[in-house]
Amino acid sequence: MDATGSVRWSALSTLAAALIAPEEAFAAIRERSPWGWAIAITIVLASLGGWLGTPALRHMIATSYMAQLATDPHIASLPPDRAAAQMQKMVGAAVTFANFTWVFSLVIVPVVDLVEAAILFAVRSVVGSKAGFAQIFSLTAHVQFIAIGIGSVVIGAVVALHSPDGYRTQSDFIGAIPTAAWLVPGATGKVTTFLSTLSPFSIWATVILALGLTGVTAFRRSTAWLTALGLLFAGAAWAAAFAR
Repeated sequence: MDATGSVRWSALSTLAAALIAPEEAFAAIRERSPWGWAIAITIVLASLGGWLGTPALRHMIATSYMAQLATDPHIASLPPDRAAAQMQKMVGAAVTFANFTWVFSLVIVPVVDLVEAAILFAVRSVVGSKAGFAQIFSLTAHVQFIAIGIGSVVIGAVVALHSPDGYRTQSDFIGAIPTAAWLVPGATGKVTTFLSTLSPFSIWATVILALGLTGVTAFRRSTAWLTALGLLFAGAAWAAAFAR
């Protein structure tokens, strides 16, 4: 095996270890800080998950946006034929955009990794850890491989198992995916959005992050868990802040 192949195999084995043997992954991150393949594979998985959910997303946008436009005062002021044509045009543009939302994984994945790594590096400076940015960035890349990569492809597959016609609102998506929102079926709006971010994959990733902050950056256990949980709930709060 040449040097390139050896590096690739090492990076892939570190990703696998993050799932089944985290301590081995943490040792590799401390020594080599691999991140390239982790980000690349996360992008592929997130894109695949988004692509699998595209038919359902198209149908949801078409139905919910059409209902929203039907109550728009400007549309209502138009003659019926012009109003219908305008609504069809706007819905068509939104549906066309939905066909390519999975492409945004190319940007979202590295940005999320960088932002989380920057936050952790700032915390590292406060608590006096000696870990370098490369180690922290590598850790976040492997954590998001679970949260974004595996989470997206599994969620996309679950959504794709149902007919797209069953997805008419965001609540239909939330109802199809196992999250903490299932525990409060009557919740709506911001509460539902907050709870829906707490999925098996985000919780799994949070556990790996807490363990990694101890094993890679030498955070105290209490600090590691507080930091990991803080990021989880901060992300949920951020999503809920933009929900209606």
